[in-house]
Amino acid sequence: AEGEPYLVMEWLSGETLSSRLQRTQLTLSEALALGRRVASALSAIHRGGVVHRDIKPSNLFLRDGAIDKVTLIDFGMARRPLADPRLTITGTMLGTPGYIAPEQVDHFSTLDGRADIFSLGCVLYRCISGRAPFRGPDALRMLLNGLPRMLPRLREFRPSIPRELDDLVAGMLSRSPEDRPASGDAVAAELLQIEESEPRPLSPTQSGPRAVLSEIMAAERRLMSLVVLRLPDRTDAALTIAERAAHERALHDLIERHRGKLEVLADGVLLVILSNAEAAGDLAARAARCALALQQALGRGPAVVVTGREVPGPSLRDSELLHRGVDLLDVAHGTTAVRLDELTAALLRPRFDTGKSGRELRSERRATTGPLPGEIGTCVGREQELDQLEMIFDQCAEERAATMVLLSGPDGVGKSRLGHEFLRRLGTRDQPPRIWTGVADPLTSGAVFGLLVQVLWRALGLVDGEPLEARRDKIRAWTARHPGAGGMAFAETLGELIGTPFEVEDRDDPGAVRDNPKLPSEQMRQSFLGFLREECQVQPVVIMLEDLHWGDLSTIKLMYAALGALADQPLMVLALARNNVTELFPQLWADRCVQEIRLRRLSRRASAQLARQALGEAVSDEAIKALVERSDRHASYLEELIRAAAAGSLEHTPPVVLAMVQARLEKLDPAARRVLRAASIFGDTFWRGGVEELVGVGDTAAWLAVLVDQGVIELRNDARFADEVEYRFQHPLIREAAYEMLTNDDHIAGHWLAAQWLEKVGEDAQVVAAHFEHCGRGGGSGAPL
Repeated sequence: AEGEPYLVMEWLSGETLSSRLQRTQLTLSEALALGRRVASALSAIHRGGVVHRDIKPSNLFLRDGAIDKVTLIDFGMARRPLADPRLTITGTMLGTPGYIAPEQVDHFSTLDGRADIFSLGCVLYRCISGRAPFRGPDALRMLLNGLPRMLPRLREFRPSIPRELDDLVAGMLSRSPEDRPASGDAVAAELLQIEESEPRPLSPTQSGPRAVLSEIMAAERRLMSLVVLRLPDRTDAALTIAERAAHERALHDLIERHRGKLEVLADGVLLVILSNAEAAGDLAARAARCALALQQALGRGPAVVVTGREVPGPSLRDSELLHRGVDLLDVAHGTTAVRLDELTAALLRPRFDTGKSGRELRSERRATTGPLPGEIGTCVGREQELDQLEMIFDQCAEERAATMVLLSGPDGVGKSRLGHEFLRRLGTRDQPPRIWTGVADPLTSGAVFGLLVQVLWRALGLVDGEPLEARRDKIRAWTARHPGAGGMAFAETLGELIGTPFEVEDRDDPGAVRDNPKLPSEQMRQSFLGFLREECQVQPVVIMLEDLHWGDLSTIKLMYAALGALADQPLMVLALARNNVTELFPQLWADRCVQEIRLRRLSRRASAQLARQALGEAVSDEAIKALVERSDRHASYLEELIRAAAAGSLEHTPPVVLAMVQARLEKLDPAARRVLRAASIFGDTFWRGGVEELVGVGDTAAWLAVLVDQGVIELRNDARFADEVEYRFQHPLIREAAYEMLTNDDHIAGHWLAAQWLEKVGEDAQVVAAHFEHCGRGGGSGAPL
């Protein structure tokens, strides 16, 4: 309507094959159907004289998530075999390592459709075996050295697949194009013949003493959070097309910043799906921030955040988790609150203000110097670390020597609790230091000086929502108290750094800053260092940076510079971070005075003391001991178990604890998680042969070895069954969390196959009967054996 040019493209709703394979393996029938359809598509484009040259899982799109609607996309590298050779630059390789044919590395002049046949063979190999044929940085070298001939055959991974399929894929992966099938139609015809001759798998409830299942444990219930809200009642009739488009882009950008996926449901309901987080608390926090931001952008209508387990897919419209969210939204109708389900509320504690009820999201708490609200007890078991921190501070203050302490440990081990208790102790001294804090989060990790701005706001006493002029007055007042800082030129640079710009007439010399030949970043650096020096000359300064693993590099580098430039000042920087911070920022403080304190699990004595302190003398010593063992001496798990015990639930594991453990498991390789889910069917103890009965032989033994190395399971030397390798879960919580990841179908099928295998190896009849009983219950969760 405005006369602007625009491009109309077909809208595809669904997901790529790559996304599907990241969370689940295809069944054999699905792999055959997908290969047949893609082979037919390739035959069509080859007849048109086009070679795609980049066949890979991310370029195969599943419309509506359906295998039989797979669509070939992204022809950005396609070319005609007889096209102008200048379109391919000499000495370059086009295509994706791991999926390109050997002739795509060179020999461009002889390239034809059989290169795409090779790539499709790689895709089928990945779908059927669960691994790509050529992996890692040596994928190209493997191709060039002729190693396709040395690839393991598919039947080595899955002996049950038809020999004809094994031979077909091996032929498609031949190094020489002449040895491959001649066309996509030839591949499609063979796949169809194999598909028609393959017997359909039976379910355990369908027949016989022995049900044959070709695929189980392929899907899993992943941890995810949903934000559900209704669009406000308003009309956009007065908006132009461009204005409506800009509004929609802003909405999508907001959701993408929180790494969410948007769906628009009926009756003006918006659904945002969030998943994939390092920790369960991270996931809930992302969802909470997204909900608050959406409310601000759309108007304060009712909204809901729910967290739970669902099988990921292109849509969750029929999921139980979404139905729970919509029911909660109906309850919130007519309010402006963001309602939370129980699990989300527990995961957000204590970082967010959730009101008196604990189930209404109001805002994110800013960093404080006092104890964290909602936490149980004091820093029991951390007395040694607290004494060490105080000793480091005393030395820093007395010797006027800048220092930094990195307090590291896994998620939930108690870093924030310890840091805040340390600051509380400093604050109660007769001559307390200046204490400034900042908390990083994933949304600000890329922001320039994002963490530093928080620190300076608290140092200057700036408050969210106060007028710009009020903030300027506080900066002017600070400059007046520190005449050596540099006057208004200094104040202006400081104001620019923290988002409080000054008017031109405020400057002593309006052109001084603009004409300064130094770079703006250097000006800000000098401004911050000058600010710190002035403060340190009055009294010692302690800066605590929480969640530094999400910190922005500009702030971290500036703190690095401060440790060097102010080496003779009483400055202590305390950084709290997960263990991976040294991988994210390697060697950043290698030549600075940095001391690292690594937090580990609580001792049994400290764990029992914390539980006793919270629950009192009414609880028996046996119950306290059981709580400690169930918590695995993990501070966050123990705290939630104490809450459950105080509420009268001593036997059941709180959902928030299982969510925390599951988030840890989701960082494992998908193939390792599949093995782990199968193992959970048997109980705390399981056997390699039993797991192989459920998932096939393949790489099962290798993945079990990996899980042993990672401390998830343990190898036992006294196996109960002859000729069997026996394992045990490192902790019952891991087994319980893995069991909760089972789908309903896998729950039934897994117990059925486990019962048959255990009966074959001579297990007690009651145990076998219990597995058969679980088949009838269904449900991805239930009382583990």
